[in-house]
Amino acid sequence: VAISGNLVPYHTDNFEAGIAKIGYFVQTPDSTTSVSFDNIPDEKSMESIDKVSILGYKIGNHLVAKKSDIQTVSATTESNTSVGNKNYIVYPVNFVDDRSNPYTKAEMLKKIFCDPSCSDSLRSYYRDQSDKKINISGQVANAWIQSPFKEDDMCNSKGLDDLTAWVKQKYPIGFTSSSTDGVIFIFPPGNCDYGGRGTIGGHPSFAWIPEFDLRVLSHEIGHNLGINHASTLGKDCLTDLFCSDVDEYGDKADPMGRDLSDLNGPHLRHLGILPISMVKFTDQGGTFTVHKLGSGLFPELIRLRVAEDGYWFIEYRANRSGYNSNITYKLGAGVLLHSAGARRFNTYLFDVFDHDPVFRDGDSISVRDFKVKQLSHDA
Repeated sequence: VAISGNLVPYHTDNFEAGIAKIGYFVQTPDSTTSVSFDNIPDEKSMESIDKVSILGYKIGNHLVAKKSDIQTVSATTESNTSVGNKNYIVYPVNFVDDRSNPYTKAEMLKKIFCDPSCSDSLRSYYRDQSDKKINISGQVANAWIQSPFKEDDMCNSKGLDDLTAWVKQKYPIGFTSSSTDGVIFIFPPGNCDYGGRGTIGGHPSFAWIPEFDLRVLSHEIGHNLGINHASTLGKDCLTDLFCSDVDEYGDKADPMGRDLSDLNGPHLRHLGILPISMVKFTDQGGTFTVHKLGSGLFPELIRLRVAEDGYWFIEYRANRSGYNSNITYKLGAGVLLHSAGARRFNTYLFDVFDHDPVFRDGDSISVRDFKVKQLSHDA
């Protein structure tokens, strides 16, 4: 069979092991079909694709295809804008070997959709990060759904995909309503090795949450809004283009890393929160001043082109909200330097100093023909 639609990646996030498994769906207005390839495609090439036509064998709600059978219809654009109202429906689901209802409807409503008076809800987090440009709202199902699946079925992609298809068949309105931007599944705490799984974009987007806390929710909904992981590059990466000194979730100053904190500059720009008018774009060397994120002074972010589709981002971070309170980085002492692509790839924070990744006056980083040095800063 041939399926044409939007190619939607997803990440299954094992935070403790530092491993992200990537998979793909093809979405049409009427269906979401998971896709397995004969060998793992190159993530960078796949994530530059938007609309595809894929020829393969369909087994239930699953398509098996060769990588060579992907035909690109259109590519992603450089910028993603995720501001606006985002309406979610939440399904709490339990299993034949675990019929527990660990969270009440009131607790889930408070943790996800609590009004602006709350400081620890998903809604308040993205409201604060976006200066009220992103508003997350929605509803929670009245009761826990008793699925026919076992808890361990949720430890693999096929089980999650089968459960998603089963819930959609029983409660189609939440999946097909034009007003639904995303669907969140909440599970009882289990023994699977991942904290959450989320699609990168999609309409509707999906998030599967076995660890029901704000850290995991903010991470997976960050995927839904269109951003990837906040990683770090170690010292080996200064000299080795193919270095392995990479921590997938290493950036402690971004929720797309391993900890709950404010969003970094490249992610703020990618989401459309930081206006393009506040970014200094350059492919030339020079001496520049960058102002603190959220200051309203130009520029709040510097983007330096270092490759055809690669950039360095320089940001100066202050504690814009209380989410940075537990971060060990000495924010405010200097800038942070990230490497990132133009589309939805990871951001990579250079973590190469003997202290934390924050520059101090006189610190510099050199990679091949490029060098960034902090001359001075104002606290």
